[in-house]
Amino acid sequence: MNYIHSKLRNRLTATKVNRLQYIYINERTLRKIARTMPTEEKLIGVEDQWLKEQGSMLEARERDGEETEITL
Repeated sequence: MNYIHSKLRNRLTATKVNRLQYIYINERTLRKIARTMPTEEKLIGVEDQWLKEQGSMLEARERDGEETEITL
């Protein structure tokens, strides 16, 4: 079903139809973006993994006697 043109909406002016199309297309785009964005849990998981890797790298350097400099 076409949401922009129908028997009920045939009375709309071209300007109004264009505005409705703009809203409809942008809504679909925003929904697609929202589905692909990572959730907060995923971001926290990635951050935790990164911190663990940094911690293990620092421990390895300390064992080897290298000076540790933390840069973020």
